[in-house]
Order: sequence, then structure tokens, then C-alpha cells
Amino acid sequence: MFNVVLLTTALILAVLTALVTVGYLLFYRSRVNRRLKEPGENKPSRLWSPQRAALTAVIAALTVFAVIAFLSASHRPAARPDPSPAAYSAAIFPEEERQAGVFSGVSPEENAGYRREEVVLGTVRYTYFISAEGTDTLHPAFFLFAEYLGQGKPSYYDAIVTFSSPQGEEMASTMVSAGEPEKPVVFIAGNAFADCEISCVVEFYETPKEEYNPQVLQEENTPLRFFLPLL
Repeated sequence: MFNVVLLTTALILAVLTALVTVGYLLFYRSRVNRRLKEPGENKPSRLWSPQRAALTAVIAALTVFAVIAFLSASHRPAARPDPSPAAYSAAIFPEEERQAGVFSGVSPEENAGYRREEVVLGTVRYTYFISAEGTDTLHPAFFLFAEYLGQGKPSYYDAIVTFSSPQGEEMASTMVSAGEPEKPVVFIAGNAFADCEISCVVEFYETPKEEYNPQVLQEENTPLRFFLPLL
């Protein structure tokens, strides 16, 4: 929008400058011809040369353009900088560390200041909480419990948390592989400092894999997705 206004202004000023220059040239020639035909009846008057008139018109047009550009730029809203990947973080906390740390009072049932949601995807139940009162070092923007509902007790898990803009552009991701859960539950907590969509996949399995492949992990599992608003 800003560039369109400047382009339109430049075109209008260019046309006006050309019209003024041509108009003055015609006026100048008319006055000169009248003096030549009737030298005794025309009082001598000082006229600007066509070159001087054209230069004055160009300078005036450039001045007007500069003023309009300055005013337009001063009223133009500042562009919102893209947050750096460091603005997004997520981590998995083992059960022993969670119980002994700042998340010892966190419950999969209810937590003050957080909105609770629950989704079952395949053999995993995600119970996630989104902050409704702002965040700080003791209160993350979101946290979730991923609980295995399948048969048997898995020995390993893979997890990935991806942060994307509201337009769908991936901004950051956190990956953890080959974890060994003490219980068939994985606890993840994270922060984001801009509106974003969270995508999370936790896969439980019994036999260790040769390598951790986040792309395959996301393709073979249905991710949990939820929107995280900036408070």
C-alpha cells in the first residue's frame, strides 16, 4: 500500500510538471511573438526562460514528493519483526525430575490458571494445558501429558514439538529421541512468545530403533495440534 501511494504520487507530479512546463513554454512564445509584432505597445516585462521555469517546476515537484513520502512513512505501521527460533522452547521432564522440580504440583486433571483439553490420537492420549493468565519461569505457556493406551508397557518413546506461525510456516522445533519412560506417560512443557500453532507427536514402542527420524515420526503418526495465543 505504501509503495502504491508513492508511485501514484510520482506519476501525478510528473504529469503536472510536464503540463506546467509546456504551458509556460506556450505562454513564453506568445509573449515573445507579441513583442516582436508590436514592440511599441507592449511594455517590457521580465520573463523567466523556459529552462528556468522547467527547473523550478521539477524542484517544486520533488519537494512535494519528499513531503508526501515523509508523511506516509511516519504514519506507516512498523513491521512486526519475525521472532527468532530462540523464542520457542519445549522440553521433556522425566517423572522423577518433574516430581522434584517446579512441576511437582502439576496435575493431569486440573491446574489453576490453565485451560485443559484432552485428545486421543491412536494409542496416545494427550492431556494438554494452555495458560490463560500469562507466563513466567514457573508457569510455562503450555504443558501436556502424553499417555500410552496400547497393549503392554513400552520401553522407549520418540517425541517432537514443532512451532509454526498462524500462516503455517515452521519457526522452530524441539526433538527428543529414544527416551525410556519410567511410566507410560511423557510430560512436556514449553514456551512461545508469539501467536503460533503447536504440533506434537509422541510415539511409544518396545524395540529400539536404529536411528531417530523426525520426518518419519511425523508422517507415521497423527500429531496433536493446538493454537497458542500470545497473552
